Amino acid sequence: MVITNVVASTKSRQAPSNNDLPAGSLRTFTMRFVPILRKYVGALENPWVTESLVRPVQIIWDGVMQGWPHKFTEDNDKVYRLKIYDWRTQFGKAALDAVEAHWASDAKYSNPEVHKNYVESALSPRLPFMYGCVEVLDDLGTIQVRAVRIQGNPLMLLHL
Repeated sequence: MVITNVVASTKSRQAPSNNDLPAGSLRTFTMRFVPILRKYVGALENPWVTESLVRPVQIIWDGVMQGWPHKFTEDNDKVYRLKIYDWRTQFGKAALDAVEAHWASDAKYSNPEVHKNYVESALSPRLPFMYGCVEVLDDLGTIQVRAVRIQGNPLMLLHL
């Protein structure tokens, strides 16, 4: 097959790197800014959709990176987007590794059809991978369980 309607970009895009940061800011950026950014993005309803982050990123930057004034725009956001991309990549790799380890953990998962059924169940409306906060209500042991999304818990996010 020949693709005839290809349009080549005349812009060369250099991958963002820590070299794009203001001089002397790397330590504060990596030790303070990036963890706060990850916590913020991880707490979003959908952490995979990160359009329109310029304003919150600017607020985080202004609060953390006070010695390095910078104004973010949609055109110059490459460094923080790289850190979000890195986080997603690590998250995705960890997820794939966990799934592969799960398939390898038991011979019953050797069949791809079993994989399909398992995934359909895991993605079903009953949300089997939510966890709960259990609160004991009285001396009789009555409990209340509240379902919690993994993405909304800072402790869970720290270990992802």
